[in-house]
Amino acid sequence: MKVITKEHVTHILSRDNKPCEAIKSGELAVFETYDCFTNRFIPEGTDYYNTPKMPGNPATGPLYIEGALPGDMLKIDILDIETGPTGIVMLGPNSGNEREFFEKRVIKRVPVKDGFAWYGNRIAIPVRPMIGVIGVAPEGEGVSTITPLDHGGNMDCTQIRKGVSLYLPVFAEGALLSMGDFHAVMGEGEIEDCGLEIEGKATIRATAVKDFYVPWPLIDTGDKWITIASKETVDLAYQAAARQMYTFLTEKAGMKEEDAAMLMVGVVAPDLCAARSGEYCRALLGPEGLLQPPQELLVAARLPGGRRWAVQSRYRFLQLGKICRRGKLIIHSRLLKKQFISAFSCAHYRSARL
Repeated sequence: MKVITKEHVTHILSRDNKPCEAIKSGELAVFETYDCFTNRFIPEGTDYYNTPKMPGNPATGPLYIEGALPGDMLKIDILDIETGPTGIVMLGPNSGNEREFFEKRVIKRVPVKDGFAWYGNRIAIPVRPMIGVIGVAPEGEGVSTITPLDHGGNMDCTQIRKGVSLYLPVFAEGALLSMGDFHAVMGEGEIEDCGLEIEGKATIRATAVKDFYVPWPLIDTGDKWITIASKETVDLAYQAAARQMYTFLTEKAGMKEEDAAMLMVGVVAPDLCAARSGEYCRALLGPEGLLQPPQELLVAARLPGGRRWAVQSRYRFLQLGKICRRGKLIIHSRLLKKQFISAFSCAHYRSARL
């Protein structure tokens, strides 16, 4: 498995960047990353004013994926995200919703240990590691790692986390994948223009997908699809994300136009990924379980007269199990219904084994 160390960084995603490593389609790779400040504030005693100024959002890479060509989609399975022991929060006069209250930039170091960010002695925040910057080489000129666009980039979407698959359109041979700007935890919208910034390590599988193309980022969480759009205003980003979901449902899922629009009324929810001056990124969370079998059981009910349980999902998969002494549900029967075809490719099947 190839390891791309954090010494290989870029601040511009571009087709002109020389790849630092290469893998075959479907292989695993590990990306080691700095935090968005290039780790300059981790040592005790450092602050914004006594350390050298450096560009923000260093991205590790790029990684060349053999077989990835323009017109393909690059599927990135995020298998694991590890974080460092110290997160950084910075506030200042030039960014964030409360910027008028901070005449100077202030920094706080937050220990991250045992699955929690320890904010002072009284507040422990469960960590939810995510990747803020992840992208391929864009079409045309290079794009700063500060900016989100259709190639990915600085999307700051909390759904880009362990266990999901991110799809990015390929614009250059080899895709040229880079990533960085990990957050140990971040509220939706990055309201103060900063998450809990942290160095880290991500294990991914990168696969070139043929005959399935959408010209914008797409996330498969396992129980929902998410479209992501980046525009100049919140309204434009919302409209673009909604249109992308509508297009996805009609063109890739094969729904009738009126059915897709009506379905969106009841099951689609917008989220704001990040908001900056002149730059807004929104995610639209699509229908749960619509395009593929759900991977989690939805209903569990104890049967009378014993310790056996029946568990049923909305797709009528029936499983029988029993409760062990510690309350764990043991599933021992097999799927009773046939597996469904995933909507994004007629040749791609998913089993709903539990």
